[in-house]
Amino acid sequence: MLVALLRGVNVGGRNRLPMGPLREALTGSGVVSVRTYLQSGNVVGEHADPVRFGTLVRDVIASDFGLDIPVIVRSHEELQAVLAWNPFPGPAVEKPKLVHVSFLAETPDPERLAVLEELESDDDEWAIRGKDLVVSYDRASHDSPLGRGIAKVLGVGVTARNWSTVEALAELTR
Repeated sequence: MLVALLRGVNVGGRNRLPMGPLREALTGSGVVSVRTYLQSGNVVGEHADPVRFGTLVRDVIASDFGLDIPVIVRSHEELQAVLAWNPFPGPAVEKPKLVHVSFLAETPDPERLAVLEELESDDDEWAIRGKDLVVSYDRASHDSPLGRGIAKVLGVGVTARNWSTVEALAELTR
């Protein structure tokens, strides 16, 4: 099973995307066992061509809903690997909604990571492994220069989910 992580849907009144009709449209396009989690754009399903899954989801959203939404795909195994790695085990248990996994479309340039370090505060911590960046925020991500700057600084496609959501998606993709 795969999860398509949609960036920026149903947030702040922008990019309205109804999950029920999206499930129907994807089923009609050959995705099987389609499920969604929350309204923030988490689509779980299987497709005969897993490599094409993200492109298919993006194309269906564009053609059926008129939205150009970036999509990042992760497999069950990839989600499990992030959970097993868990660079912030204490905060992940104590404050899972303040530990975010930023799923990156590609591995960022090391020079850009150096710029990201400049956005760090004493209150927030981050760790990166491959295409997954985990941040433990002291307060809400939107209050943090790090949280507001990840996508701009890294220069790659990115969408983030809190630790609780990543755990739920790992279960759904089983």
